[in-house]
Amino acid sequence: MMTHVRHWISRKRWLAPLVAALLLGQMAVAMVTGAAQQTPTIDEPADEVHGLLVVSDSAAATATGRVAELIASSRPVDEVGHSITLYRR
Repeated sequence: MMTHVRHWISRKRWLAPLVAALLLGQMAVAMVTGAAQQTPTIDEPADEVHGLLVVSDSAAATATGRVAELIASSRPVDEVGHSITLYRR
């Protein structure tokens, strides 16, 4: 009996990758549909945004719109390496 099971399993080597691909696909669909239903945070007024803002110096230099507004109303508190600045709001 065991030889029949082993023979069947050895002939179905494609089954495990197929199951893994199906599960990953299901997870991707769940993540995309869940993310589409979440409220974006870009509608928060700048004065209600608090915490740390981590921005590369090149992005801060070319920032426009909302990001520029957040950087302008924050104070730099530290640097990471030579090209990333941490701002506190």
